[in-house]
Amino acid sequence: MESHHLRITAHERQALLEQYRKGVSTQVRLRAHILLLLAEGYSWSVIAGVLFCSTRTIARWKSRVELAADKLAQAISQNHFGGGARSCLQPALEVLNANCVLDLGDALP
Repeated sequence: MESHHLRITAHERQALLEQYRKGVSTQVRLRAHILLLLAEGYSWSVIAGVLFCSTRTIARWKSRVELAADKLAQAISQNHFGGGARSCLQPALEVLNANCVLDLGDALP
C-alpha cells in the first residue's frame, strides 16, 4: 500500500514554507500547504476538510511532486547533469507553479 505521507528534508520544508507564505498565487500557496501537511503526517481526510479541497487534489499534487522528484533522482543517478547532488524536491517545487508534471528537460542543474 502506498504511503499517504510525503518525506521532505528540512531544506525542502523551508522552501515549501516560503511558497506557502509568499507564493505568487492562491493556487501555489494551496499546493504548498497540501504538501506541508502531508509531510507532517496529517491524513488526507483532515487535509481535505481543513483546506476545503478534494482528496483527488491532494493525490494529484502529491503524485506530481513525487514523479518530478523521481525523474530528477534518476537523472542524477545516471549522471545526466554531470554535477553534484541537489535536492530532489527543488525542481519538484517548480511543479507548484505549473499545471502539468515537469518534463526531465525542465529540471535544470
